[in-house]
Amino acid sequence: MTQAKPSLAGFEVEKVVADKAYDSRTLIEMIHDHGAQAVIPPHANSQHPGGLISRSTKLVNPVERFFSRIEHFQRVATRYDKLDECYLTFVMKTLILICLA
Repeated sequence: MTQAKPSLAGFEVEKVVADKAYDSRTLIEMIHDHGAQAVIPPHANSQHPGGLISRSTKLVNPVERFFSRIEHFQRVATRYDKLDECYLTFVMKTLILICLA
């Protein structure tokens, strides 16, 4: 959770799609303060379950499936690359491999 806020800084987006692990009241408020909609399913035991739009919730599933598929590649899952550019390049190569298969 500590890296979510710096990762979102500097971007102008309409929606932020994330999974249940990012269901934090402070993070959701930060997203709303930047003028975006938080599409984050609430935890089962959440005291403040957010009212998600069902159409927006459908965006979460393809994102989760994508990351599940690329994590089968050891280099992506373990982040051997020291530079962000190298890591992003390998993620793109992985995506191309998945699309070609």
